[in-house]
Amino acid sequence: MDSRDHEPQSRQENEDIVAEHAQLRVMFGLDKPLSQRGCPVGESAPRGPGARPFLVVAVAIAVVAASIAAWLWYGRCLDRQEEELAMAKIREQREAEEARRNRIEFGSIAFLDSVPPLVAISMDGRPLYARSKDGSYTELRARESSWIHNLPIKEDTILHFGFSAEGFKPLTRSVAYYDWLPSRTPGGADLQKAFTKVYLEPDVSPRIPDCAQLPELNGVSPCEWTVLREIGFRTRYAEALPALSAVLPADDKSRRARLAQIFKIHPALAVSARGFDPAQLDQPRPYPPADAPEATRNLLRQLEASPYGLYGSITVQTDTPQTRVFFMSEPLMEFKASGSMVQVQVQPDAPYTFSTYGQGRPIDIAEPMTVRLEAPGLPAYVAEISPLQWHCQIPALDVVREAIAPVFPADLASPDFLHYLCDYSLTVSVRFEEIRALEAERQKALQNASEKSQENEIPTK
Repeated sequence: MDSRDHEPQSRQENEDIVAEHAQLRVMFGLDKPLSQRGCPVGESAPRGPGARPFLVVAVAIAVVAASIAAWLWYGRCLDRQEEELAMAKIREQREAEEARRNRIEFGSIAFLDSVPPLVAISMDGRPLYARSKDGSYTELRARESSWIHNLPIKEDTILHFGFSAEGFKPLTRSVAYYDWLPSRTPGGADLQKAFTKVYLEPDVSPRIPDCAQLPELNGVSPCEWTVLREIGFRTRYAEALPALSAVLPADDKSRRARLAQIFKIHPALAVSARGFDPAQLDQPRPYPPADAPEATRNLLRQLEASPYGLYGSITVQTDTPQTRVFFMSEPLMEFKASGSMVQVQVQPDAPYTFSTYGQGRPIDIAEPMTVRLEAPGLPAYVAEISPLQWHCQIPALDVVREAIAPVFPADLASPDFLHYLCDYSLTVSVRFEEIRALEAERQKALQNASEKSQENEIPTK
């Protein structure tokens, strides 16, 4: 079939389609100008309805993304600001804590009494000094009212106080920051602390370490002769000495034996007896030698009169050269090789020990005594010595076995009177550098007080 037979029909169909399009244009008003369709002149015609949802969605997504980004940015700013504020607060708290820990307050501490009396006080292992009314210094001991003022106290400060006394076990007490109490003294220290009474535990160990090897002495076992027992009976023994002198045998052999025993128990006395050898007492020759110094002759006479006395020696130690020694308020003298006498001067590397003073007088521990030390350009140091402060050193066991016991009157007889066997000793040690620091601190405090007083004075015309 020839395609040309369909041309008229196709043309007719095309015309029908065009007519339908024309009707549709009229129906929807598409045949009118844009101004009559409701579209302003100069504006483009609206897009078809299919593009608008995509635009709305895109805009919404953009808005949401921008909001999220803004919120995240704002959140990060808030977090950073809060972090900076928190760090600043932490730094402020840390600085305040550091300032609180490093804040220095001043405290005063009191030691009002002790058992036994006059317990020596140290702080952090070093002795403490107290200033006397005459300007000298002395060792700090627990008296009725012993104070330490102007102690610098921080929160981490822990002070360790030590207490010691002959015949008692050492005691240590630690004072931390929170052990102090606010001071109630107007214008005084910030903090206060008081030890109303310091109790030391007695030392009940035997005086003689190998006591089990010895027989009974004077009717009592040597193991019962304890440190505390010996301390307690010193006073009674000293009171009995005058009565002992009244019953001393007068024969020469007994006197020589007692003197020999004294020099065995107290070797320092043998050193002080210049020009005399204690071995001569075993020989039938006169004593003391006629050529012995007068001080030696005096010493032998006093020992012969009181052979059971409580004798001791004192050792002086110092950290300052040319420290002069005074004993019992008089210069302590010593003999030179030339025979002349000079005042004792102690050097830091050479402690000085003496057991006699004056013209051969032995040191009797039953008497209270004082040692005064003077260093060039510094306040003096005075050691007050009581009978309870001496240390008892037991001689060799063979001396103990052969000891001649005192003959006590019936009303004074006691198995505890074994103290004549003690070789007593005591050490006086002073650190003048610490006294120098204390004196400088005192002078500074006086100067500050004077300056404050001048500031508070009312000016006059």
